Amino acid sequence: MALSPVPAFAAGAEYAVISWSLGTLSLVFFALVIVLWRQLQTLRDRLEAAQAETIHHSTEADRLLSQADQLAAVLDAIPIPVWWRGPDLKLLGCNAAYCEALEADADTILRNGLELGAGTIDENGRGLAQRAQQTGMALSESHYVIHTGTRHLLDFTEAPLRGDSGGFAGHGIDVSALENVQSDLASHIAAHGEVLESLATAMAIFGPDRRLKFFNTAFANLWGVEPTLLRGEPLIGEMLEILRERRVLPEYVDFPAFRLEQDRLFVSVLEREEELLHLPDGRTLRRAVSPHPFGGLLFVYEDVTDRLVLERSYNTLIEVQRETINNLHEGVAVYGQDGRIRLWNPTLLAMWGLEREFIDSEPHVSDVVDATRHLFLDTEDWPTRREGLVLQVTEGAARAGRLERLDGVVLDFACVPLPDGGCLISYVDVTDTVRVQRALEERNIALEMADQVKTEFIANVSYELRTPLNTIAGFTDVLDGELFGTLNPRQKEYISGIVTASRQLMELIDDILDLATIEAGYMALDLQQVEVGAMLRTVRDQAAARIESGRITLEIDCPVEIGDARVDETRMTKALFNLLWNSVMFQSNDGVITLRARRRNGEIVIEVDDMSGLVLEDEFANVYDTFEHGDPYVRRTGAGLGLALTRSLVELHGGGLDILNDPERGTRAVARLPVDGPSLSAAKARAAE
Repeated sequence: MALSPVPAFAAGAEYAVISWSLGTLSLVFFALVIVLWRQLQTLRDRLEAAQAETIHHSTEADRLLSQADQLAAVLDAIPIPVWWRGPDLKLLGCNAAYCEALEADADTILRNGLELGAGTIDENGRGLAQRAQQTGMALSESHYVIHTGTRHLLDFTEAPLRGDSGGFAGHGIDVSALENVQSDLASHIAAHGEVLESLATAMAIFGPDRRLKFFNTAFANLWGVEPTLLRGEPLIGEMLEILRERRVLPEYVDFPAFRLEQDRLFVSVLEREEELLHLPDGRTLRRAVSPHPFGGLLFVYEDVTDRLVLERSYNTLIEVQRETINNLHEGVAVYGQDGRIRLWNPTLLAMWGLEREFIDSEPHVSDVVDATRHLFLDTEDWPTRREGLVLQVTEGAARAGRLERLDGVVLDFACVPLPDGGCLISYVDVTDTVRVQRALEERNIALEMADQVKTEFIANVSYELRTPLNTIAGFTDVLDGELFGTLNPRQKEYISGIVTASRQLMELIDDILDLATIEAGYMALDLQQVEVGAMLRTVRDQAAARIESGRITLEIDCPVEIGDARVDETRMTKALFNLLWNSVMFQSNDGVITLRARRRNGEIVIEVDDMSGLVLEDEFANVYDTFEHGDPYVRRTGAGLGLALTRSLVELHGGGLDILNDPERGTRAVARLPVDGPSLSAAKARAAE
């Protein structure tokens, strides 16, 4: 296992400290026992000599006995069991801790020869003392004993006493705590080893002797070295040679110098050192070297290839974004979560007149608002306005709007919250667009007003003209009927001309009124089922009555089965007459005009084919305009209301009117009318327009 070196390296050091402490304590107690025992023996010898010499020395004997009692008290104060033996290994004495361990008094123990280790060390508990007597040196061994009703591990020691006494002294130290510490330490080391083994980071520990003491699986996998080879504890120089042979180390010009430099790290590294290693296979490792608490060095290797690639891509992306932002025509500002500006472009500085030094200090949005206050419209409640501008950034909500500044600049802004809690604000200068828009709106209003004035003027004038025209027409009809006397031929001719002119003028006024009514949206249709063929014949007869005999031929191409259509007969007859008469006005002598009708896809399609040539391209845009005349040099021209009124009436019926240029057939006017009349959707569309 890769973890086997850990207990030997880490636990060995900690265990050595604990063992040294207990060993030192044992030696101290042992030396103290020997000293006390010797002093006690000396006192007893002197006491016996004094008694033998004379009875008068009783005072000295009492003093010596007092000292012996004091030494016995000192032995009893020692918290570990202490005993001493004679040359025959029989117990001669013990302290209070020994009596407490056997739960008996000293006389009983000495009289019965009770041994603390009886039954554990050997049958009589004197085996260790016998071996010490045979070897002539102190011996120690550990055994479990039942002490005060609890199982304890004691470290027994028996040592011969120097001198003529030939006795032995012994003691037992309770090392149960040491055993518990060793168990806890082993568990801790095992857990520590499992943690290191589960890490994806490669780790290796070289001891003070420069040999590999520990490695995890990630270290072996990183370099592709067999764990059995690493368990041999190679020197760091040997490890470098192995990696060099496998061509996994960077190429060094002077490898011996590099190897020597790595060996010197054991005496030169005082703090953590890091460096990047670029391997021949394209990987990049971050190596960290730090001194180990128990001596040696800890090497940590982390594969940062993917991170460096990601950082490189990220930095490239940031630069691309920065260049993109710097070349935008919009002003861009990015504020962080704390409300301080983090990113901007030169357009923003120019747009708001900010200094580069000021913006480089990453001011808060409130400071930016204060710096641009002179550009905002004056307001009595500036604190509220300022708070609203600050909340646009710090509130974290998407919004858009328009700012009009005192200098006339109009800016459209958009506030977009960012995933990191920041905010991006973009400003677009729309001053020119707003000015053009306002100019167009003002012009449109002026045009609408002018058109309304024109319509009202035409309607008023038409109504004002109708009254005197009705009078003229009435008197002319009376004169033409010769109710008040016979007219001569010249008078008859003049009266006929007046009648014709008054009727034409009346029709013109009616057309103007109808067109004004349609444009005002007040015209209501009287829809009825009307036979299409009969309506076309009526239109032809009305036009033929006005044409000089033989000048133009009018033809009708209408199938009998065409059926009926739901239309306003009066207004549709008038519309088709205007359409036909428009062709008559521009048709040459001996021409043929065909009025054609067909039923197709629920519509009645009516065509006026006059073979009169093609309409010029530049005339198409104005062909439906009111009061638009054709060629002013053509001998027959009208008021320019025919096509405009016809188109309005056809569209009012839910249909459409088109003027088509056919190179082979000339100009054709095509009117499309729904058979069932105008639909509700068409009426809504016209109302919306």
